[in-house]
Amino acid sequence: MAAGVTYAEFVAKLTERATPKFVDGIWRRPALSSRKLAEIKKQCIAANVPWPTLPTKKHLDYVPPPPIVFKGHREQRDKIARQAKIKEQLAKMPKLIEDMRKAKIAERKKKVNGLLLLYGDSKENQPKWVDPTSSGGGGSSKKEKKQKDLD
Repeated sequence: MAAGVTYAEFVAKLTERATPKFVDGIWRRPALSSRKLAEIKKQCIAANVPWPTLPTKKHLDYVPPPPIVFKGHREQRDKIARQAKIKEQLAKMPKLIEDMRKAKIAERKKKVNGLLLLYGDSKENQPKWVDPTSSGGGGSSKKEKKQKDLD
C-alpha cells in the first residue's frame, strides 16, 4: 500500500479496478487482471495488510444483452399471406376454368369454320370428318356410337 493512502481508499480503488464494467452496452475488462490481483494480494499479506473480499462476477449488477430476435425463415414468415393468396385464387378458379373452356371451344370453332371456308358451306364439298355442329373433338363419343348401333 502506498504511503499516505488510507485502507478505505485502497479498497475502493482496488475494487473499482478489479471489476468489469458495463459501458455503452459492452462489458469492459477489469483494469487489474487476476494475475496482478494475486501479486497485490501476496504483497498485502507480506506487509500484514488485511486483504479485502472483492466482489465476484456473481455480485455485479448484471445487465443482460438485448435478446436476439429470431426472424424465422422467409417461408414461415410469409406463410399466412401465401395461404390467403391461395384461398383467394381458388375462389376465382371456377370462373377461370369456365373462361378457358369457352376459349378452347371458340378456338375449335374457328378451326372448323376455317375448314368450311376452304371447302365451302355445302355438305357435299366438306370432308366427312368436319362437323360444324360439334365442338371439334374429332371422334364421336361412345354414346353416339351406341345410338348408331341401335338405329
